[in-house]
Amino acid sequence: MLDLSTQHSGLPRLPDNMSPADMSNPYADYTIEQMYTFLSGYVLRRDIGATYEYSNLGVGLLGHALARAGGGTYEDVVRERVLEPLGMNMTGITLEGDARDWLAEGHDARGNVVPLWDLPTLAGAGALRSDMGDMLTFLGANTGPPESQLERSMRATHEVREDINAAMSIGLNWHITNVGDEKIVWHNGGTGGFRTFIGFDPVKGVGAVVLTNSGHGADDIGFHLINPEMPLAPAPPPTQERVQVAVAEEILETYVGEYQLAPTFSIVVTLEDGALFVQATAQPKFPIFAESETKFFLRVVDAQVTFTKDDAGAVGGLILHQNGAHQPGPKV
Repeated sequence: MLDLSTQHSGLPRLPDNMSPADMSNPYADYTIEQMYTFLSGYVLRRDIGATYEYSNLGVGLLGHALARAGGGTYEDVVRERVLEPLGMNMTGITLEGDARDWLAEGHDARGNVVPLWDLPTLAGAGALRSDMGDMLTFLGANTGPPESQLERSMRATHEVREDINAAMSIGLNWHITNVGDEKIVWHNGGTGGFRTFIGFDPVKGVGAVVLTNSGHGADDIGFHLINPEMPLAPAPPPTQERVQVAVAEEILETYVGEYQLAPTFSIVVTLEDGALFVQATAQPKFPIFAESETKFFLRVVDAQVTFTKDDAGAVGGLILHQNGAHQPGPKV
């Protein structure tokens, strides 16, 4: 359980047997039985405890195990152990009352309203919904002298358990970043249409919570509020407007196959009902849309795929364009 909490379990970011029926709510139909099936058959690529590798599956499994030990659902156990003692009445998974009435709509990177995500099996990885008041209450419970056994336990989660690199380490799910001689304890997260950040300097007692109802993160704002020496990110360039065009199905069929971008990272391209889909290693499957005969784009993230051909016109590989990088992969 410690290795799950410090992201040293050796488990991948996501299980490879996720196949969402609804791409706009990708975790909703993933079952406990599917998780058990994946865990029963997965062969770890590295030893447990060997290195840091962030895993949503690992945190979801940790939440599932703690809920089983606590004798209830994840929401029930968190409410009993954390939310009610701290008076966090606007936090939970089930939307009801004021939490339902005050809910903000999430938006994708293009400003379109998107559905909420549901995470019934991997609830520990991000199913809780909250508001600024409750998050500031949680932040306050993590700073200053502890006033209860719960707050004393929370201080134990801030202690460094594993080093990640020269600038960052990890406690019990909290990341700890070194800024000169100072430290910032923090975590961020995101679901469809939302991004969040919480962090604090445990010595100065200064903290920040940043919540957005868009696909754009704002971690830099949170870090800058806590320590002004940490710069704000430059404004992102405007998103290029992409127009979908029609491509004949016999051409789409030539793109089907597996493309290896790294020793442990591949993209599988499939054709289903006349549409192309891509599925990266340990990630859900997503549709891609043509903007030319060889260039395609995703709508769930700002990423594009270009298929490359040899001199004879056969498809030999693809290039993944994402976050300013252009990563080629041959067809295998």
